[in-house]
Amino acid sequence: MNKYKNLIEKNDLKVNKVTIKNNLTFIETPLGKFVIKDNPGNNIYDYLLSRGFEYFPRIIDMDDEGILFEYIDEVDYDREEKAQDFIKVLALLHAKTSYFKRITPNDNKEIYEKIKNKLLDLNNYYNNLISIIENQEYMSPSEYFLARNISIVFSSINYSNSKIDEWYELVKDSDKKRVSTLYNDINIDTLIKSKNHTYLTSFDNVIVDSPINDLLSFFNRYIYEFDFISLIKVYEKIFPLLNDENILFNSIITIPDKIIVNNNVNNFKNIKKNIDRLYLCLNYLNFKEKETKGTKENKDNEK
Repeated sequence: MNKYKNLIEKNDLKVNKVTIKNNLTFIETPLGKFVIKDNPGNNIYDYLLSRGFEYFPRIIDMDDEGILFEYIDEVDYDREEKAQDFIKVLALLHAKTSYFKRITPNDNKEIYEKIKNKLLDLNNYYNNLISIIENQEYMSPSEYFLARNISIVFSSINYSNSKIDEWYELVKDSDKKRVSTLYNDINIDTLIKSKNHTYLTSFDNVIVDSPINDLLSFFNRYIYEFDFISLIKVYEKIFPLLNDENILFNSIITIPDKIIVNNNVNNFKNIKKNIDRLYLCLNYLNFKEKETKGTKENKDNEK
C-alpha cells in the first residue's frame, strides 16, 4: 500500500478498508470504492483510447507507481455468455489496433521451418511408438486406446503438413503481415460486466503480433469447455481472418501433442483428452471447409 500513498493522498482519499486480490488492491473510502494496480509503464491505456478502444474501467488518476480505477459492480452471469463477450471484446481489440507491418521473407521462412521440423519429429515419434505397441503380446488399456485412434494422429500430422505448405507458398514472397495489439492474457475471468458495459481488467501482458496468437491461446485453453465454432463466428463478424491467417491457424491447431504412454494412473485419461482434442479440431475444420465452400458458391452465383 505504501507505494500507492502519493496517488491516494493526491486524490484526497481516506482509506477505511483494503482488500488485495491477485494484483489488484481494492480500497473502500467515504467517496466509494476504488481499484489500484501497478502502472506497467507502457502507456497502453492512452494508446487504446487513441484507437477508440474503451473496454476497460475508467482511469481516475495515475502516477509512476500505480493506476487508480473506478470500481465496477460486477454482474455474475453464465460462463458460456461470458466467453462470447470475451471473444467479442478480443475481436474489437484486434480490429481497432490492426495494421500491416513490414517483414522480411526470412520471418515467414522461420515459422515454416519450425513447424515442419516439429511435424517431422512427431511423425517419427508416433511411427516408432505404434511399432513398439503393436509388436507387444499384450497391450495396456492406454496402449490399446492409442492404437485404436492412431489414424486421427497421423491424419492430423498430414493435414498440418499440407496446410503449412499451402500457407508458405502463399506468403513466402510477402513483405508484410497483419498485426494487432494482443491481449496475451487469455482468461475469461479477466472480463467483468456491469449493468451497462463490459470491461477487460488486465493489459499488463500486451504485445503486438498476429491476431491468430490470441485465438490459438483461447482455443488451447477452452477447447474442452466451450463451442469454439460458435465463438469464431462471433469473432469473425467483427474481425474476419485473412486467408493466410486462417490457413496458418488451421495448420497449428491440428498439430498433435506428443503423447507419452506409461503406467501412471492418469495416463489413459491424458491420452483420451489428447485424442478428444484432435476430434474437436476435426469438427472445427469441417465447419470451416463448409463455410469456405458456401462462400465460394455464393460468389459464383453472383457472377
